Amino acid sequence: MKYFYGARKRGPYFEGWQLRHQAPGGETLSLFPMLRIDRAGGTTAAIRVESREGAWDVSCPGESFQASEGLFQVWVKGSLFNRKGLWLDLRTGGMTLCGELRYGPFTPLKYDLMGPLGALPVFPVRRGVISMGHRLEGVLLLNGRRIDFTGGTGFIETFRGTERPMASLWSQSIWREERSNSILVSVERMSTLAGPRVSCLCAVLYGGREYRLVTYRGASVEHWSAEGVIVRQGGLCLAVRPEGEGEHPPVRYQLWEGERQLFDHLDPWAGYHCIEGKKDG
Repeated sequence: MKYFYGARKRGPYFEGWQLRHQAPGGETLSLFPMLRIDRAGGTTAAIRVESREGAWDVSCPGESFQASEGLFQVWVKGSLFNRKGLWLDLRTGGMTLCGELRYGPFTPLKYDLMGPLGALPVFPVRRGVISMGHRLEGVLLLNGRRIDFTGGTGFIETFRGTERPMASLWSQSIWREERSNSILVSVERMSTLAGPRVSCLCAVLYGGREYRLVTYRGASVEHWSAEGVIVRQGGLCLAVRPEGEGEHPPVRYQLWEGERQLFDHLDPWAGYHCIEGKKDG
């Protein structure tokens, strides 16, 4: 697997990773190290931090960014992210984040999330999964507050491209029953060389099985908006929707295989973002 594609890219181009961490009590913290290249070839780096307390962007010169192609390792201005864990020393206006976390073995998908679409040049955005779930150990200090992630679970995805989607919906959840379960939902309407189109990339690990509802397997998006999404593929049907009011409502995930419901999971700490744009092409 290749972990970094931007070494010889021309702008405009962006590449980044989302490292999502969930403590045993449910609290989440997401980190987004990334690189941007503009049309003139100038580079900038950044780390975005998202929690229920707020969101912060730490901007850095492009020279402070390093990444490896052959293994997962990203360095941005004194903070390191790799297969073994992360080491942070972030300080910006109104936010400090320091400490280290250690990661257990990654849980990759069986093959690239985008499948054959990843090789096509028509898509301005490409996504991938590095780990659908791994154990966490360690403590971080966010604005002086101690968050113990020991016994929690992590998730890592990657994204890269030349322009942002016209509209998008993203959601992710990890939970434990007899086994650890994980779900990623990404629906994007993007401008391609073949015209505007909707791309659907959904991966589910449940009960030791991998389910994949994706465009290249015939998945269709029946409905999507800030109120939720319904995806169908053959006998599979996935429904995701936030329930309740507020900035961070719980999110319900339901998956059916034919007439049999595989799970009905409500996650008060799920990640859910929807950016609505023009969807009629």
